Amino acid sequence: MAHARVKVIGAALGLLVPLGLAVGSPASAGTCGSPVWDFNHDGHTDAVVGGIDASQVLFSDGAGGIATSELGLAFPGAISEDSILPESFASISLYEAPGDEEFCSLAVVGVPNATVDGVPEAGAVYVFRVNPGGDQSTETGDDELLFTITQANDGLDQTQPKANAHFGASVAAFDQTALGDGPTPLAIGAPGETVDGVTNAGSVAVLNLTKTGDVDSARRATRAPGKGVTKSSALGTSLSASRGLVVAGAPGRTVSGKAAAGSALLIPTDFAKSAKEVTQSTSGVQGTVETSDHFGQSVAATWNATLNRHEIGIGIPGENVGTVIDGGQVTTLRSTSGLSLTTIKSFTQNTSGVPGSVEKGDKFGQSIAALTRGTQASAWLVGVPFENVGSAVDSGQIQTLGESKNRSWDDTDVFDNDSPSAQLRFGTEIVGPRGDRGPIWLADYQLDDPWAGWNLPDWGAVELIEEHVELQSGSGTAIGG
Repeated sequence: MAHARVKVIGAALGLLVPLGLAVGSPASAGTCGSPVWDFNHDGHTDAVVGGIDASQVLFSDGAGGIATSELGLAFPGAISEDSILPESFASISLYEAPGDEEFCSLAVVGVPNATVDGVPEAGAVYVFRVNPGGDQSTETGDDELLFTITQANDGLDQTQPKANAHFGASVAAFDQTALGDGPTPLAIGAPGETVDGVTNAGSVAVLNLTKTGDVDSARRATRAPGKGVTKSSALGTSLSASRGLVVAGAPGRTVSGKAAAGSALLIPTDFAKSAKEVTQSTSGVQGTVETSDHFGQSVAATWNATLNRHEIGIGIPGENVGTVIDGGQVTTLRSTSGLSLTTIKSFTQNTSGVPGSVEKGDKFGQSIAALTRGTQASAWLVGVPFENVGSAVDSGQIQTLGESKNRSWDDTDVFDNDSPSAQLRFGTEIVGPRGDRGPIWLADYQLDDPWAGWNLPDWGAVELIEEHVELQSGSGTAIGG
């Protein structure tokens, strides 16, 4: 078997609980921690960063200091080594009752370039059990491949994988904070899939798994009812999931004759309910459909418990702001249970309270993550990877939206440099906080020397996770929780 090495990094401060989220107490050895995203079962949420032949599991231990160890991913020997390029990550639970502890926090790894049954770049998704070792927080044993999911799985409405589908380019699981919520539905994007003879139309599979890896139930979405598919829509480029709803971006979709205007598909996990397409011409959504807006390049969904509503953020990095080309925009929406939408607010860098100013090619909204705030209104993390910082071209920034005082940070905050670095594209990918950790983020993986980092939970400390992470060039999420 081919083995990829995984570096494990334990965060270590007196951890604070950000954004009003509850955190479970540390679990004893052999039992489940409270959060689904607790890979090593110590009661603290964890995260993953991926590379060409390695992935890093970030363990929050709450003890003080930074500790590291390694973990091995073992892929099937039939998968060629040059196909082992993890691009997307999530954590799911198949825990149903006491006694299921071995299935309470499983790591999902998408490998969209995998050759499956001789079909090139069909893509596959691997589900691993992360086996904690030693002190339950800073050491791990080899993880175990439980099962593999491909487009040929029973229940996915296909008899064989499709070439260049890139199944697994994105994955998303639900924002459970407790294992008592039951098994976690999993969404998988295949943005390169040919649908009805239309190339790169894309699809999304939403499925419920059993502990044996069988697909218990599933739906495969390629469009909303009454809508056709369009070439290069790339549905499934971005994915987010929250409390019974999957949001999938199709940034290349042609809308009203406008190429790459983009759309998002709202997919209920109640399979009896229809999916709904959202564009800038949808009732309740501000804006105008325009060529190359790339509406849906990034998506984020969260649940507002106070209003009993989903809140959805959609990045539109190709939006022209006035006469400024590709300045970028983020639109935030609120959805009823019947998927009726209202715009909460649309943001550009010209919006009052948003750091910076609109500039050509900034692509504000290239990435986005939700900041769930318990009973408070949701806020958002927005990546602006093509932001010029001072004279440093495409240095990049991450910004917050919807806070009482919005913030921005760049690589000078990480390295305490006197000046930012050009072409870094800081903020290419972002994952928002879950449980007791802060957001993690990635600099552009198309560079020769990319790196990723982690804001520790008090947000006052920024830690560099790893340089030379050698992340794969191309589309797909590179970090996940």
